[in-house]
Formats: sequence, C-alpha cells, structure tokens
Amino acid sequence: MVDQTDTIQIELNKYPGDDRPIFIGQAPSRHGDPTKPLTGLPGQKLASLASMTMMEFCLSVVRANILPYYVGTNGSGDAFPMPDAKRNAIRMAPLLDKRTVVFVGRRVAEAFGFKDDWFDWDEGYFDAVGKMVRIRYAVIPHPSGRNRFWNSSQNVQEARTFITELMKNESSILRLRMLRERARAIDERRLGESASKTSLRGDMSGPGADSLPEHDRGADTKGTR
Repeated sequence: MVDQTDTIQIELNKYPGDDRPIFIGQAPSRHGDPTKPLTGLPGQKLASLASMTMMEFCLSVVRANILPYYVGTNGSGDAFPMPDAKRNAIRMAPLLDKRTVVFVGRRVAEAFGFKDDWFDWDEGYFDAVGKMVRIRYAVIPHPSGRNRFWNSSQNVQEARTFITELMKNESSILRLRMLRERARAIDERRLGESASKTSLRGDMSGPGADSLPEHDRGADTKGTR
C-alpha cells in the first residue's frame, strides 16, 4: 500500500524551498494508480479549470490522497472511511505546517477537523499528536462527475476563478520546473544510452580465438593427414 505521507515528502524534496500548494484528494479510483494521486478524471478537471495541461498542473502542485486505496461506493457516491482518513490526517499534518493546502472534497477537510464554505481561504491549527500544525487552507468540491455542484455553470465559473487565481502565483516558476524535469529526463536517457554502449563494447571485446584454451581453437593441426 502506498504511503501518501512519503508521496508528499518525495515531492517536497524535489525543489529546495518548495512552496507549491498541496492538493489533497480523497482516494484513488478503482483503476487509478495510487502512486499518482489526482491524475485521473478529477485531476484532469482541476487542470482544465486552471487552464493548464495535465503536466503543467502536476508540476505546479504537490498532490496526495488522504486514503491510499480504492474505497468503493456506498450507493449514492464514493464511500469514505472517516476513521482511516483521520488517522492518515495525523500522519500527514506535520508536512503541512505553514503550507497552503487545498482540500479536494469536504470530507477530506473534515478529516483534519476543518469545516468551511467552498473556496474561502482560512487558517487553522491541527493537533498532530502533540505538535500543533498551522495550515492555510481552502476547500473545493470534489471534481467527480457524480457531484451535482458541477452541473451549474455559475459554480464552474466560481471554481475556475478560484483555481486560476491560486495557480497564477505558480506560473512564474512553472517554466523553471518544466526545464528541470526536461533536463533530468535528458540526463537519464543519456546515462541509459551510455550504459548500453558500454555493455555492447564489453560484448564485442570478449575473448578471441588466441585467448581460448588450446583444445577449443578448432581442428588440431598436428592431426593425421
């Protein structure tokens, strides 16, 4: 099972002084990849609201799910085991200290003990087992096709305004991050090509006939005529 706390830590370690907003969703979909939270249809909707490609969105935010496993449905929507979510909130909280956090879905916010109107920025404190964590946060509706919130064009526009305003602060450093990602991919490809060439040269410079034992060199020239 994927530890979403590790997922957040890995993302935060990528860039020194990383201050990207952290989006915390509910759980992976049935066929979703737990190691890539908010990259399915919900993530695509958020990227679209921000007028970004999926790659741009993924580079601009830190993403996690509060539940690392598919939770199934309860008839009217997705199930949400709150006890598990609250335990995971305690584990995640120290990484959220003094960070900007967007809770994707009201139940995610409730797992941290927060209840607010949609799209309103607030600041709250969370007791993570003796450590008081201060979080600047907002709550947005879960971008599921089942959520009737998205049936209203006015609601969609309100969400688009909120996310666009948030991501506007990210646009100045997005290009730098993309260049770093591209440079890293090029370096990895070059290392792979170099390793492949080294391996090929090793195969071609293997033992020749002169270095083989005498009994493996072919016909014995001293044999009978």
